[in-house]
Amino acid sequence: GLRNMKKGKLVTKFIFIILLAFLFLYLFGYQSIRRYTEKNTFTETSTISSDLISPPAMTICNLESWKKIQSEQKRTFKFACGNTSNIYQCVEEKTLSRQQTIEQPRIGKGKSVRSLDDDQMWTEDITYVKKGKCYRLEYDQKIGTNYSNDVIAFKKHRIAIAEVFIHDPSFFIMTFNLAAIPHIKYDLGNDVNSFGLQSKKDTILIISVTQHINLNKPHRPCEESPSYDFTICVKMSIARKTGCKPSWDVFIT
Repeated sequence: GLRNMKKGKLVTKFIFIILLAFLFLYLFGYQSIRRYTEKNTFTETSTISSDLISPPAMTICNLESWKKIQSEQKRTFKFACGNTSNIYQCVEEKTLSRQQTIEQPRIGKGKSVRSLDDDQMWTEDITYVKKGKCYRLEYDQKIGTNYSNDVIAFKKHRIAIAEVFIHDPSFFIMTFNLAAIPHIKYDLGNDVNSFGLQSKKDTILIISVTQHINLNKPHRPCEESPSYDFTICVKMSIARKTGCKPSWDVFIT
């Protein structure tokens, strides 16, 4: 009887171990093998050492961009410009210029300062009528973390209430729903004189950059080309649907 009891315990223990092994293989081993065969897993580790990186783009909008127009009139071009036959002329006459929004844009300080006031560095655009003209800076040189050499700074025009958007140069378009576009937003109200400098009335924004590269999978396709530009894609889609593009749109030809 005692021998049979010991034998029964060994059999029970053996069956229990087999069940545990089966559960482990099914829950972990089988699922891992399945993901691997379906190519849903990918691991790559790489290190790139560099003191300099390409900076993000910066778009600046003036909340008072439309001259002497009430808030409810800024919803569409029809409200803002009335029945005029020349929308372009209306926009030029009734919106503030870049110089009326920010002043003295520059990079670096002291002996290392370089001007960013060249019109070739800036593009203007209107995709959300209420905000009027917004001005976008794409600095094409790599920068680092040296404050004297790499800080980007400017003064806010005295009549401006500015919004500063820091974003991916290829993945941004001004829209009512800004939650759809990754960005960092900073408001420069009447109590702030400048951006990126050091004084009691200045603001300093220090940012870090993280690059994400999505995998192009059948169930989650994405564009793999490094030259792909989401902003241009959206604008080209709108131009194809409407059959025209605004004169200030330099992103597409």
